[in-house]
Amino acid sequence: MADIQVGKMTARPCPFCGWEPDVYQPANYETDQGTKWGRFICGRCLAKGPEVRTGYKDWRVWGPEAVAEWNSRSGDKPTGDTK
Repeated sequence: MADIQVGKMTARPCPFCGWEPDVYQPANYETDQGTKWGRFICGRCLAKGPEVRTGYKDWRVWGPEAVAEWNSRSGDKPTGDTK
């Protein structure tokens, strides 16, 4: 179980209902295609974040990537120098 990467994750509120998600709640993650893909979901309105590859591993392994994708929003300003 050395792959577990949960650590200190935080997720932004849901862009649709404003719910503040609990990233340590397994019910806020779902998998698809026989656990090949996974995503973070809103526990209130069930909005779905972008899919990430799971490597067929436990949600605690791919969860940080799913939360990072959930946190990325299309209207966000890019970080760094944009000259």
